[in-house]
Amino acid sequence: MAESRSFRLLGNWRTELELYRPLLPLLGVNRYVLALIVLVSLLASALEGFGFALFIPLIEVVAGAGKGVGPFPGVLEAFESRLPAGWHVPFIAGFIVAAIVLKNALGYVNAAMCAYLNGRAAARLRSRLYAAILSASFESLDKAGLGRIANALLTETWRNSRALDIVFACIVDACAVVVLGGMLILISWQMTLLLVPVLCVIGVLVLTLTRNARQIGEKALESNIAFGSRAWDGLAGLRTVRAFGRETFELAEFDQASERVRRIFFKQTLLEGLSLPLFEIFISMVLAGVVIGMSALGYSFSLLVVFVLVLYRVYPRVRQLISARVALLGLNTSVSETHQMLEEFTRTSMRSGPRRFTGIQREIALEDVSYSYPRAQKPALSGVCARFSKGDTIAIVGRSGAGKSTLIQIICRLIDPTTGTVRVDGIPLPELDLEQYRVRLAIVSQDIYLFSATVRHNIAYGRLDASDEEIVEAARRAHAHEFICGLPQGYATPIGDRGVGLSGGQRQRIALARAMLRKPDILVLDEATNALDVYAETLVQEALNELRGQCTVFIVAHRFTTIQRSDRVLVMDEGVIVEEGRLEALLHSEGPFASMYRLQRRAPAGLTEQSG
Repeated sequence: MAESRSFRLLGNWRTELELYRPLLPLLGVNRYVLALIVLVSLLASALEGFGFALFIPLIEVVAGAGKGVGPFPGVLEAFESRLPAGWHVPFIAGFIVAAIVLKNALGYVNAAMCAYLNGRAAARLRSRLYAAILSASFESLDKAGLGRIANALLTETWRNSRALDIVFACIVDACAVVVLGGMLILISWQMTLLLVPVLCVIGVLVLTLTRNARQIGEKALESNIAFGSRAWDGLAGLRTVRAFGRETFELAEFDQASERVRRIFFKQTLLEGLSLPLFEIFISMVLAGVVIGMSALGYSFSLLVVFVLVLYRVYPRVRQLISARVALLGLNTSVSETHQMLEEFTRTSMRSGPRRFTGIQREIALEDVSYSYPRAQKPALSGVCARFSKGDTIAIVGRSGAGKSTLIQIICRLIDPTTGTVRVDGIPLPELDLEQYRVRLAIVSQDIYLFSATVRHNIAYGRLDASDEEIVEAARRAHAHEFICGLPQGYATPIGDRGVGLSGGQRQRIALARAMLRKPDILVLDEATNALDVYAETLVQEALNELRGQCTVFIVAHRFTTIQRSDRVLVMDEGVIVEEGRLEALLHSEGPFASMYRLQRRAPAGLTEQSG
């Protein structure tokens, strides 16, 4: 039974060591600094031990106590004999103060190095995770969920930083235990050997009483994710919340998630704090036993005092090591969550190809392209074949869910097809440099995102090196210059989060200006003019007409006025192209497009389907 328990305990320790593996890459940010931390910790502990050792001759001289026994007191006696007569006390006291000063100076240097290494490691982790998020596939981002991603980036990375702090503290404490433990052996190896099994028993007892740390850490992560998702959903959907009068409901849901976080972290704090009073009680018993044992063995008063003093300095280090284990178990779920997400996003990131891209020369071709969303019952695209010549304006129409937006995302390489190939001038799209390809794109969608910055910044986001004259010209072409000049600070006006200070039509025109400033090879308008009035749309159409032949334009729209100047119209239904041709020909073909057009003429609000 005892043997099986020992194997079980060993297995648990191996499992825990595996749990800390994700921290190793962070510790390896600068191995030389890490090695220096260990060296300085050992040196600082040695100075601390030297200062304690000097109390032996100091007590013997001041109190006139008897000489100690053993090799360590003999060395100190030889050191004392070399001091000038009558100056023993000042010299020894001076050495003690010097040792304490040097020890604390090294401790400060060590703390600075730990803070530097931790800061570098934590910043590197946050940067790597954010870079992985930026390049991850949309499927993996959707699977993770915005609440979980935000929690990992904004909360769990800081808990990784705390875990690193604990690891560095463990390194310093372990060095102190080694050095001061060696000093205890030199003073009395018999008493030290008696203490080792006692401390091991105390450690096992504390570990047993705090064995639930990891499970509480997992619950803490789950509650944090749920809380983050609830808070984010409420803020993102605030207009909907108010429109449906659900403020009370949302507040109750928020309070429930917040209360769960509070309870879980309160339990974690209680568990982490349990090791301190337990160890304090146990060590007081040990100290009492040491005093009784050393007195019975005939050790001098000076050796007894220093042994107890050193032991009293060792025990908090051992206690902190055990407390650190509990804290690390509580943080391990956060560490694992962050690194699993980092690995998942890195693994699913869209890879860039080796071939340079300087612009479309001839055409974009789709060869038997299909795409299926995860957990979807049927494919969004199925065997699509099409060719788009440079400079063409192509309208893509169809009912909601027909696959229009999926087709656009594949052309822009926001997603890769499940099967089939997209070629640009005969070259498979994945072989092209992804950044160079996307620099040649401009997308204006119905779900416009504007940054919480100035109007100028939002337009210049299309081309960061654009001059003020180019920004104004792009705004004129998008019929945005007039209303921008009417803003309080013109182009320097902050527009608030997501452009909350602007109307829907104004936001669309700024997005159009951003796209026009880019002077792209491929321009995508995905319901890009649905918030414009007829007059504004006419002006924008005239601006777009100036781009004919200069770039390939894809228009996803339901308004007849938006697509009437297109060179070709693709009609999609259930993931396939069911009709294709010039607008006039399709209107006279009595096919799906003609039916859609007649339906639009009967409905004053226009065709109601959105991009699919």
